[in-house]
Amino acid sequence: MSTAAARFPFPATPTGWYQVAYGTDVPPGSVVPLHYFGRELVCYRGESGTAQVLDAYCAHLGAHLGHGGRVEGDDIVCPFHGWAFDREGRNTDIPYSRRPNRKARIPCWPVAEANGAIYVWFAADGSPPTWSVPQVPECDDAELVWQAGERWTMRTHVQEVMENVVDVAHFRFVHGTSGFGAASLDEEGPMLRATAGVTFVTPRGDVEGAVISELWGLGIDVVRPTGILRAAALFTVTPVDDETVESGYTFMVPRAKDGDGISNVGRGLIDDFHMQARQ
Repeated sequence: MSTAAARFPFPATPTGWYQVAYGTDVPPGSVVPLHYFGRELVCYRGESGTAQVLDAYCAHLGAHLGHGGRVEGDDIVCPFHGWAFDREGRNTDIPYSRRPNRKARIPCWPVAEANGAIYVWFAADGSPPTWSVPQVPECDDAELVWQAGERWTMRTHVQEVMENVVDVAHFRFVHGTSGFGAASLDEEGPMLRATAGVTFVTPRGDVEGAVISELWGLGIDVVRPTGILRAAALFTVTPVDDETVESGYTFMVPRAKDGDGISNVGRGLIDDFHMQARQ
């Protein structure tokens, strides 16, 4: 039994959507190797522009498609013998055979691309998605700048990370935040919303506001501060294996007045969120 399994009385990867890449990480025609959920995966983008995630190993002799594999149309082609597979993992061509092998299949994963990121649906029993990745409207707001933030790898479980959303007591002792009120909770299907009043310390003095966090499953947290500025932060946590998770931020913060880059207040919010995560 792994250390994590001994500590946590629930599955290493709960059912839900998890970020595995940014959209810009997978340009058209590219094949990108990934390692999440204790498995080797590949993400590729064909000529249709749609990203797809498959298990990494060819159904023929097990070559890793993420190292030397290439894209042809909307298919991924194995670097070992040139076998081609479509977005559903079905063999479509064997260059030295008259017909494809209909029994040769590579497991494929449900994928959603939203908010500038690529997400994979994980369910241990292989069941299909029961809800959609939330579309964060701030990502398309012309007055805000989309900015990928820092990412970290930690030995823990996704639930332990996301429990911080409702653990308002730790903000005083870990982050030195004063005036953090109790969180009120609302549930809407797969989403849990936590709203907590907070006193923001700014160069212009203390400002009363709130932090609203929307948890979608245990992989996605949409955070919005209110009272000081219009902005949002998308915090994601993805299991790497039974012992480790990868987490990180994506920010939507105010644009500079000249329209070029991030404003000072936006940069301050990014720095503060990064500091608190490192703490």
